[in-house]
Amino acid sequence: MHVLAGVHTAGKTSLGLRLQEIGYDFFPEVAMESIAGLSPWELGPSFDESVIAEELARDSKLRMHRQPLFVETWHIGNLAYARVRNPSVALKYEARVRAHVSEFSPLVYFLDLKVDLLRERTAYFTHESDRTKAVSFYSHVRREFFETFGLLHVSPIIVDASRDFASVLGTILQHEEHHCAISSRSKGPEGSGGGLPREANGRDREQRPTAPDQINEGGAK
Repeated sequence: MHVLAGVHTAGKTSLGLRLQEIGYDFFPEVAMESIAGLSPWELGPSFDESVIAEELARDSKLRMHRQPLFVETWHIGNLAYARVRNPSVALKYEARVRAHVSEFSPLVYFLDLKVDLLRERTAYFTHESDRTKAVSFYSHVRREFFETFGLLHVSPIIVDASRDFASVLGTILQHEEHHCAISSRSKGPEGSGGGLPREANGRDREQRPTAPDQINEGGAK
């Protein structure tokens, strides 16, 4: 399983749909960013709880999947959002989410947006006060992603999502090609076994990110 993670407007859905067009299976995120006119930062515990529970249930379908697939947001993003707006829900499901992440051992692409670009991409909030709240909220979620990566023992591939769509897609496809080559070489003579995917620079994915601004594309510090 490969995961497209990142804050709202990072380009996850557009990339997932394009990857689907070229042959990958794509599962869009479970959550909707707003319901009943509420802003994302106003959503209560019942929202995050229903999202995490639905994602856990959907994993049963993903377990049966044998084709290359991308999942948008998945547990990593759901937990990061819940840790910001409803910490009690995140704590309630943390152990179950960690078990599922360990089981699937996903390759995670984190589509990173810096704060200045977040402001540009949240321009659809017509009131300045709402736009300011949106930038603050998504900046907080961005920081929480890195905490969540450490919590779940995930070492993501950091992709600069501020670039044009073709460049971002090209970066992901390059990593996919590299990952497939590593996976093929790591299999035993009878097709069993397999090693951890590595970054394009050859480093193990077991290297953990330490802070958002100390990491560049490909996961290298």
